[in-house]
Amino acid sequence: MKSGAYSLRLRLLMLLGALLTLGLGVQAALSYKVLLDESEEIFDYQMVQVAQILARGDDLAETLPRTREDGEDLQFYLQVWDAGELEYASDRRNLMPRQAQAGFAETLLAGDRLRIYTEIDGDMQVQVGQDLGERYEVAREVALESAWPMLLVAFSIVLATALIVTLALRPLTRLQAELALRKPGEMMPLEMRGMPAEIVPLAEATNALMARMERAYEQQRQFVSDAAHELRTPLTALLLQNEAIRQADEPTALNEAIAEQRQGIQRAARLVEQLLLLARQEATGEDGTDFDAGKTLKPLLEEYAPLAAKAGIRLALIEQQPLRVRGSLAAFAAVMRNLLDNAIKYTPAGGVVEVHIATDIRVEDSGPGIPETERARVFDRFYRMPGSPGQGSGLGLAIAQTAAASLGAQLHLQSSALGGLAAVLKW
Repeated sequence: MKSGAYSLRLRLLMLLGALLTLGLGVQAALSYKVLLDESEEIFDYQMVQVAQILARGDDLAETLPRTREDGEDLQFYLQVWDAGELEYASDRRNLMPRQAQAGFAETLLAGDRLRIYTEIDGDMQVQVGQDLGERYEVAREVALESAWPMLLVAFSIVLATALIVTLALRPLTRLQAELALRKPGEMMPLEMRGMPAEIVPLAEATNALMARMERAYEQQRQFVSDAAHELRTPLTALLLQNEAIRQADEPTALNEAIAEQRQGIQRAARLVEQLLLLARQEATGEDGTDFDAGKTLKPLLEEYAPLAAKAGIRLALIEQQPLRVRGSLAAFAAVMRNLLDNAIKYTPAGGVVEVHIATDIRVEDSGPGIPETERARVFDRFYRMPGSPGQGSGLGLAIAQTAAASLGAQLHLQSSALGGLAAVLKW
């Protein structure tokens, strides 16, 4: 989904371009101001030099600079007095007012603003003037001409920045291309070698997500495989029982066939329920809450009390000390339900089932127990110990172990002091 997406490359270029434009603009403005000031100083220096040369009495024809009559862009107004008499004027139609003191001054002449420099040497007085407007135009042209190299440099910097940004974002482009080429179900981790440090956290998070998805896919595949394998037999049995019902002629045979079919349906329903419970336990990602194991177990044991009483079994809760557990309440209930189911199912009438709470939780019974050689195998899915009574699915302990792992606990089987089996939930 690309709604609201923006280009990181374009945004970086825009931000860097704006920063460069601002920086170069400030530099250009400062350079422009400095060049104007320096040009004014150069023009003033020229005026002083011309006035001093003329005041020394050098040959005017060789010394005089360009004047208003020369038709150049920047000319001088020149006026020379000797003993109070005007000896020379570059423009006699527009004479500059005679200044009483040496130095710079500004005045208006024929609507133009002039800058005048006066040099006095005895009876000799020299005035050199320049049009301030023309001076500014010349200085501005010089300043603008000097800006062209700066513009070329700025353009080169922008191009270099665009290239650098493109190269810097190449790992992201490579990452995107690698992910785009993957087929469904390909969850290999991303190659981290040569990846910039700024992108490593993103790649690590992506790899962690892929690992979780791989586990989820594997669990899904396992569930489908297990369900297909285990449901085939009860469904076949149901079809045979249905055929037996159709062919039954006598009421007694019909009732027996219907009863067998009902038991088959119950076994299939129980199997489906166990399969779904196992799938939920494997897929759960709940953080859980902190709860008291004893308070949580009491209503669960009250639920099993009638079942135990009907089977002639004494069910007891022995809480030696409070135990706090952190995890999913549903996972905790799944562990305890399966352990209590097994304990009550395999304990004969007159037996005992006890739940002990201390630093761990122990479900002990006085049943036949499980040989030590079989205790590891009974956690396998669909495994039932040879000679086991009843019609179990072989999923109870697998579910309990998976749920225990989600609680951060380990489930162990060992001999009980009651003579049967002890299932220990240890943190």
